[in-house]
Amino acid sequence: MSYLFDKSRNEIVISGFEGGISPSPYMGIANMRNVATHWMPGVAYVNYRRQAATLGDSTSGLWFAGSHSTNVSNNEGWFFSGGTVAMGNPVQSAQSPAGLNYILDSNGLVWKQSAVNSSTFNVLGNENRVGLGNGGIAYWNNYIVVFGDGLIEFCGNGTGDAGITSSNWNLNSGFFPISEYTFPAQQFQLSGVPSGGTYTGGTLASSNVYPTGTSANWGYATNTTATIILSTGQVITGCTVTNGSSTFSTPSTVITGSPSTLAFISSPGIYHGSSIVTLGEQIVFTTTGTLPSPLVPNTIYYAVEADFAGEGGYVFNVSATPGGTAIVLNTQGTGTQSFETVDFLSLPLGNVSNLTFTGPLQSGATSATIAGYTLPNGTAATTDWLLPTGIYNLIDSNGNNIPANFQLSSSTVNFQPAITAYATGNFQVNIINPNVNSRAYTSQANGNLYFINGQSMGSLEFAINNLMVNPANGNSYGVNYSAFTLGTAANYGSDSIVDMVDLQTTMVVAGQSNIYTWDYTSSFTSAPVPVGEKIVRIKNLLNSIYITAGQKGNVYVSNGSYVQLMYKIPDYIAGVIDPVWTFGDIMRHRGKIYFQAMAQNTSGSNILAGVFSLIVSPAVTGEVASGLVMEAQNSYGLTPVSGALGSGILIDAEPSSSGQDSYYSVYSTGASSGAIDFNDTSVWQNFEPTIETDIVPIGTFLDKKTPGQIQFMLDRPLASGDQIELSWRQSLSDLYSTPVVTTTAIIANEMGSTLSQVLWVQFKVQFKGAASGTSFIPLREIRIAIQ
Repeated sequence: MSYLFDKSRNEIVISGFEGGISPSPYMGIANMRNVATHWMPGVAYVNYRRQAATLGDSTSGLWFAGSHSTNVSNNEGWFFSGGTVAMGNPVQSAQSPAGLNYILDSNGLVWKQSAVNSSTFNVLGNENRVGLGNGGIAYWNNYIVVFGDGLIEFCGNGTGDAGITSSNWNLNSGFFPISEYTFPAQQFQLSGVPSGGTYTGGTLASSNVYPTGTSANWGYATNTTATIILSTGQVITGCTVTNGSSTFSTPSTVITGSPSTLAFISSPGIYHGSSIVTLGEQIVFTTTGTLPSPLVPNTIYYAVEADFAGEGGYVFNVSATPGGTAIVLNTQGTGTQSFETVDFLSLPLGNVSNLTFTGPLQSGATSATIAGYTLPNGTAATTDWLLPTGIYNLIDSNGNNIPANFQLSSSTVNFQPAITAYATGNFQVNIINPNVNSRAYTSQANGNLYFINGQSMGSLEFAINNLMVNPANGNSYGVNYSAFTLGTAANYGSDSIVDMVDLQTTMVVAGQSNIYTWDYTSSFTSAPVPVGEKIVRIKNLLNSIYITAGQKGNVYVSNGSYVQLMYKIPDYIAGVIDPVWTFGDIMRHRGKIYFQAMAQNTSGSNILAGVFSLIVSPAVTGEVASGLVMEAQNSYGLTPVSGALGSGILIDAEPSSSGQDSYYSVYSTGASSGAIDFNDTSVWQNFEPTIETDIVPIGTFLDKKTPGQIQFMLDRPLASGDQIELSWRQSLSDLYSTPVVTTTAIIANEMGSTLSQVLWVQFKVQFKGAASGTSFIPLREIRIAIQ
């Protein structure tokens, strides 16, 4: 209970506000809204006011229903204008390492925060989008990734937040070779070399100078960084080659091991071509013989140190990784060498229509060969698969899903297990199950990106260690339509995924009403651990998993192997018998669990909605919870409009740019609309903060009592503009009395009661903070003299 009897003064003292809302109004504080209890134990303060964020509609690439009637080339590259862009209902958010937030709504629009801690969000335009999926969003390796509509779409150019712009949707999501150049061996035999002893230089032979046989003079720019490679393998750097001269020199006297042949490699570039090769461009080498060692045919390399080399065109080196160290050649190679530059396609990962095979897929087949297919933008493709290696979902004309393993640059598709149903004709490739459930998650354990795929979990995974993922490089990541399935092999298919979160070395996965653990490698999870109610969200706080579930306001806690009920939102704060509670999002903030909740009556009418906080802590007998407070109502008020949904998003913004307690909440404002709230340092200013005390027994049926003087006590005086109201009633069904308002700068106030001969008394305190310079009205106690 939050009250005690002070016998020395014959007064009842109500305090202990840090205990939060009690399970019963007869056992503690009955209600607390828009107040803070974490700034000083035992004191209730006015909280920061929630305000609506600014939603910008200055977008490009958006089109609106009714603004056109003809579908031309899937509307790609077209720009349409319309009315003001409104936010749809919230789906999911993602945050970059820099702290910038992105929000996906039910219309498939992505809202990008204009700056860290900013209260302005603008629509990220859709210039190169193929669909407007709303199946989930994540920030992964400097890109925003959006799931839905049978697609995985990337936005960015690899530079992080700055590169996530409307023009960078789905660029660099696939590739194919477009240009081929040939060049002779780039190592040159040298003449005039002594058989041993001291070596200081030599002369080029005309038969070994590029272009072959045209002149003994060096035809490229003069440089002093040439490299000499002896036949014994010794490398001499820093040599000098002069344009127009056949003579070269070494930087100093070099003692050789009786060489008979030396080779010269031009520097700064080792390859020559008549076309420009840009830094970072992807290069693939082929040959009629053998490539200079250690180059490998049909392997992607990256251009580095590209430069103009005079008469011969352009020269460039290559590295094994983007921006890496240039590869040094050890041999000359044989035959004619050639290279292909790699270009980009505007191609997201997802639907590839009209995929056919050389023959029908028979029952029991384990592989098939692609005969050809069409990309989403209508571009005809070769028989080789152009997207990253991975397990994709092959869908036949009857809608049956056939998991299949596609290999980058291969025309062979493997089926594991073998096909069990006969299928013919054209197929559609889709890596998103139609039952995708609006959730993607970037694992902190291994850096992979996981997405819900019905009964399975899909993933985007690193393919090469220490190589940054690039959507343009199909070798840098893989796609797995089914990284694992829920449950053991014995009960596979009995549940579907709702949410997921890391827990040390495992992942905890929420099904419809069970939780599971997964070790990141197995094909199946652990056996289910029952929760018993429909799960909404799960969150890891201090290596305990907190679960919001059901319609009765229950919060559970788990370690992955067991589940126990930890707390229940008291029904009576909704003001009706047996309300229906709908959970929104859940987050960690200030060491507490914060969650969104909305109450309705059994007829479906909305009663209240807001953000609640709950103190959780470990105990010897298990997790305990206390201190439930409705931290804030939404900026529109306490009661949602008719048709508003319970879905929402919570985003921790601490520390804010000003240092105050801060977070963002996204919520539904109707059947198809949403909004974003934030707070600055202004407080509630219209008596929204409310505390309802216990209903305190002060008498009995045979010995009723009359409350005497009532006083409230603060721990500092009211500031100018602050106001506090106090009212009371004698039962839960009565109306509160007309409030007594205090506006003067005092630390306590006393007033007479209008009650007489009562059994119970309950008080309501409401606060109005000054627009500036508020004291936050820190309430410490309420005292009632008993007569």
